[in-house]
Amino acid sequence: MKKEKLPLKTRILFSSLTFLCVFLGLMLWNYFKERPFNFPVYAFIAAGSSLMDFFLFRYKITDKK
Repeated sequence: MKKEKLPLKTRILFSSLTFLCVFLGLMLWNYFKERPFNFPVYAFIAAGSSLMDFFLFRYKITDKK
C-alpha cells in the first residue's frame, strides 16, 4: 500500500463539510430536545471536529499494482 497526501483544497472542503454537518446536527438535536440555542458551544465542538478531520485524513491510501 502506498500513502499519498491529499491536496489542501480537498482537505479544506472536507473539513468545512464536517463543520457544517456537526454544527447543524447539534443544533437540530437540541432543537428537538427543546433546549436553548447555544451558538458558542456548537461552534467550538464543530471546529474541534473539523480540525481533527483536517489532520487525521491528510493521506489517501492507494493499492500498489
